[in-house]
Amino acid sequence: MKKINKGQFRFILFLSLFLTLSFSCQRVMDDGEEDDVSSSDGTALKIMARSGGNTSIEYPVYLYAFNEKGDCAAKQKITSEEVEMNLQLPSGNFKVVALSGVSKGYVMSDNPKISDVITMQEGGCASKAMMMGMADVSLEGKNKTVNLLLTYMVASLNVVLTKADKVKQVKVGISPLHSSLNFEGKYGGEEKKLEIECALGTDGRWTAGPVYIFPGSGSQTTLSITLDDSKGSHTYGYVSKVVPQANHPYNIGGSYTGDISIDGSLIAKGWEDAIDVEFKFETDEDNSNDEDVDEDISGVPEVGSIWNDCIVAASSKSSDGSGTDLLLMSLEEWESQIATARSVPEGYSVHNIKNWRFPTEQEAKAIRDRFNGDRLIDLNEKIEARNQEELEITHDSDTRYLCDKEGVFYSFQFIGAKRVTKAGKDKFYLIRVVTTHHFSK
Repeated sequence: MKKINKGQFRFILFLSLFLTLSFSCQRVMDDGEEDDVSSSDGTALKIMARSGGNTSIEYPVYLYAFNEKGDCAAKQKITSEEVEMNLQLPSGNFKVVALSGVSKGYVMSDNPKISDVITMQEGGCASKAMMMGMADVSLEGKNKTVNLLLTYMVASLNVVLTKADKVKQVKVGISPLHSSLNFEGKYGGEEKKLEIECALGTDGRWTAGPVYIFPGSGSQTTLSITLDDSKGSHTYGYVSKVVPQANHPYNIGGSYTGDISIDGSLIAKGWEDAIDVEFKFETDEDNSNDEDVDEDISGVPEVGSIWNDCIVAASSKSSDGSGTDLLLMSLEEWESQIATARSVPEGYSVHNIKNWRFPTEQEAKAIRDRFNGDRLIDLNEKIEARNQEELEITHDSDTRYLCDKEGVFYSFQFIGAKRVTKAGKDKFYLIRVVTTHHFSK
């Protein structure tokens, strides 16, 4: 065998070290490539984020993956919808959290634990509406995709006061409110009172908002409006049993003519469906003796609730202002072909609520858009809590419900934006009938 001299040995040793180092560097650079993400060292978790309805997602979006200990195992900041959402994670169980709209007005840790909280900057409100989505994910060494539905975790507050031309300053107070939200979506913190100043516009209206607040933390809400004029400061207050909720704008509007009359409503402009509330502010001196202060304004059933053994599918203020028109959907369900379906609502009555019929095409679309995803799960949980699991709404891809389009049967599904299509004569369909019920005190 031919012997290797010292010079050749040094060269071979140097070449071996060079190739080893080069291969190592190449692995680091290619760590995010398609061939490597499914290796035993890490798994690619692709994330698809969407929002309900026509709501757009505010960028940047912050992604976090928390392990079973509650530590942040991976995170990513997404600056636009063109940027792919990917997290590199080892095998294991994780809670994936996405946050949107938190770039202004919110305070949170750069490297949070799942128990850490998000708060609002000094003042207790923000100029952007925070959205959150989350999912529990189990990874076993294979690439995976998770879809997150982002929903608003804050309420919106708007104030409009008219005919207050002699007023120098207006402040609005609302309490008690939660002061924080953790990365598991749970509210907490010390009960907070928010006070914001209104601004006088060129149209003579005092306005504030929209600003975004955490939901109410009590069983009732204290509202107050303080006005300063040439005679001093005057405070008008009201105790409401309607508490600000996440995903609901809270609008306060009215006029001031020596005394103050305020109309307040939770109105859903692209958020939740409307919940109308009417109340009147009185002076501090009159509060103790005026029975109107304790008026029960919580009687209007909330959309998504079960009221009088009916599902509240939608609500709107009556055109004559005398109350609220509720679109009720039957808790009971039937199955039929279209040849015999017309007889289903005949004579049907629940707690003397009558005039049941098939939903129109537009009503069917509104019901489908309102009750899908997390909202449908929430409704079915309410039905289940009544020990009526057999009455839960079916939302698989094979089941369709009947609606009426100008006297012709069409069908729809409680899934996303599926089309309303003409019903076939030989198929069996499920039926939920509806009625419009006028609610007044």
